[in-house]
Amino acid sequence: MGLLELVTTSRRARQVRKLAAVVADRSLPAVLERLAPHIHDMSSPEARGYIRARAAAVVHREASLVLSMEGRLPAWGHTEVIRQATSLVVQQLAADVRPVKAAPRRMAG
Repeated sequence: MGLLELVTTSRRARQVRKLAAVVADRSLPAVLERLAPHIHDMSSPEARGYIRARAAAVVHREASLVLSMEGRLPAWGHTEVIRQATSLVVQQLAADVRPVKAAPRRMAG
């Protein structure tokens, strides 16, 4: 990998991270509205999966809007923005809703 390619790749990675953060920020309110009150009764892994499922359509919609204004990102970058934005939304909301149900413990025996 040459120096120019390394610089370009690094710049694209920063651009993707920045766009993913914008998409995640724009998606948070709509995703939060889509979460049912019973999320607090779920285990943490179950809640994260539920958030990810409820976030999918919102993140895709917001990514389309943001990326249509950007215009200079290759196809792989669109996919990566969606992946990173979804992860950011899940991390933020999972921390915010903090499910109260602990994962079941196995008894020794």
